[in-house]
Amino acid sequence: MRTPMISIQKAQICAAGISLSLISFANASLLATATPALIRSACNQTLKALANDTAALESPAMLKRPSAARYAAMNDLAKKLGNLDGEVSIIGGVHPDKAVRDAAEACSVRIAADQTARQQRPKLYALIKSIAPATPVETKLKQDWIDAFEDTGVQLPAAQKKRFQAVANALTKYSIEFDRNIREFKGTMRFTEAELKGLPESVRSGLKRDPDGQLVIGFSYPEYDPVMTLVEDENVRQRFSLAYAARGGQRNIDVLKATLPLRQEMAALIGQPNFSALTVRRRMAGSPQAVEKFLGNVYAALKEPLLSEIEAIRAEKSAHLGKPLDQVKANRWDYAFYQERIRKSRFAIDQEALRAYFPTEASMQWMLDVSSELYGIRFQEVKEKLWHPEARTLIVSDAASNEKLGTIHLDLFPRDGKYNHAAVFPIYMSSALAKQLPRVALVTNFNRKGLDANELETLVHEFGHALHGSLSRTQFVEHGGTTVERDFVEAPSQMFEEWARRPESLQRFAKACAQCPALGGDMISRLNQARQYGQAMRYARQYQYAKYDLDLNTKVDADPMTIWRAAEASMPWGDTGNLFPSQFGHLMGYASAYYGYMWSEVVALDMLSAYGKNLMDAGVGKRYRDLILARGSERPAAQMVRDFLGRDPNTDAFFKEITGQRTQ
Repeated sequence: MRTPMISIQKAQICAAGISLSLISFANASLLATATPALIRSACNQTLKALANDTAALESPAMLKRPSAARYAAMNDLAKKLGNLDGEVSIIGGVHPDKAVRDAAEACSVRIAADQTARQQRPKLYALIKSIAPATPVETKLKQDWIDAFEDTGVQLPAAQKKRFQAVANALTKYSIEFDRNIREFKGTMRFTEAELKGLPESVRSGLKRDPDGQLVIGFSYPEYDPVMTLVEDENVRQRFSLAYAARGGQRNIDVLKATLPLRQEMAALIGQPNFSALTVRRRMAGSPQAVEKFLGNVYAALKEPLLSEIEAIRAEKSAHLGKPLDQVKANRWDYAFYQERIRKSRFAIDQEALRAYFPTEASMQWMLDVSSELYGIRFQEVKEKLWHPEARTLIVSDAASNEKLGTIHLDLFPRDGKYNHAAVFPIYMSSALAKQLPRVALVTNFNRKGLDANELETLVHEFGHALHGSLSRTQFVEHGGTTVERDFVEAPSQMFEEWARRPESLQRFAKACAQCPALGGDMISRLNQARQYGQAMRYARQYQYAKYDLDLNTKVDADPMTIWRAAEASMPWGDTGNLFPSQFGHLMGYASAYYGYMWSEVVALDMLSAYGKNLMDAGVGKRYRDLILARGSERPAAQMVRDFLGRDPNTDAFFKEITGQRTQ
């Protein structure tokens, strides 16, 4: 996720459909009309206007104006920069034309460079320091500005400022290239019919064939997951998993290798011992040492159940292959396959069969219905030209007042050159002062026919981000939506995942798709038991990724593959020789922050306690909307959570979750 302005962080088939009224809606932004020339023109014009705005802010006349006027002028600058940044970010990630994506990426580089230079201007820094806040929100924004300027080296001597700019610009370019190399990877693999035994016909029928009649399969989620969970041939799973892990190629390893010393140099320029220390001090955790302690506690809790899960996989593999247990090793590419077999036998849950229960379009409608009831909002689908014919627009309004609150775009299905995970892109941030409503884009790569339980959870998770952005009601642009601390930003969406698990929300699915198989209480119970099986392995991987990310940005002279090989060897599954870091995009956007997924989940699972046994309690939903979703980063995350819970959060629910001891 990216946050804008003064602190840029470079970062399915049911006949029902989405039953929303359609109205016309005109938008002349780059979202609808992007061409390379238009992007370059918008970039040039906006950056020129920002230079003029900056000069006006630094003029003697501005120092004589009231603080309220200075806040407004700074907010207007942030709005202009943020809107351009938001538009080129989504266009660079999803536009079908590579030339357009390339132009958007080039503009992103210029935006980041422009912002770095602006945050090093002593006169602008002095203006900020001289402002007299009139409210707690203004006080926090002033401190946010000061932190951002000081973290960009505003107080450095001229030569060091220049070097900081060069380092920051290089890091932006490397980050964009790293993501592009993953997004634009077009590799495929070819297998015979026999090799793909176990792959369901719903997947097989959609595959192309080469001249020799072999099936051609790519690496999008709708193809990758069925291969790893259902194909019988271990050799196929091994080859496919290693190829998937290498999608960024050696070039991305080289990019990562070039990035790490630049991050350490940036930290040294600011007087910090390493990049993790530089960044984590501005988050909930406060220090890398606190993160290390948290991760250590996580792995200590997981170690015993993890070994038990691996032994269960060995036993299942032994029975499946008819080999003695002492002749069987559970390899990493076996885990998803045998865990799926165990889930089927223990809980009678077949993930592929679930697609009939959760058609993709009906799942989206169900998600909107649940959100409407819980948060007192309404969605209207509107006709709007966007970057691709399949991209759609939802207008979000308050159900009681009919007041428009924001806009959500949907881009749900895979295609070449598109961002290939699931994410929400902030486009415009809310600002009451600037009279701007928020606009976000939900980007996924779902199977068109239906979702399994994991994908339904992904939909709910990402829609949680979309709600966090679109229900934001902040005074200033830079406090909008998901601009919260990086180790809190996942909490609202992680908490929302629960709505994909509990009867009170899931049983509303019949409204979205009356002809879909019924979701009875017994099945929902078995779905949750199946989900909780394998938790130790899931969180052990999260621990490994978080520890690896932290080590990369803490250790001096870190070599990415040396540290990865050691990280793999330290885990029970051992080193598989994969090139995983080459396609781990979070190493760029979440640098030294991947731990934040689990840190956020501590808060997310604790916040659920406010709903008790009724997730659809609209009274609690309204309070949550007002105290968390609407506030963006106007208050520190810890304070907002205390306000919502009425107490400090604790880790009890999290540790029960990760060790499979959760009772609800």
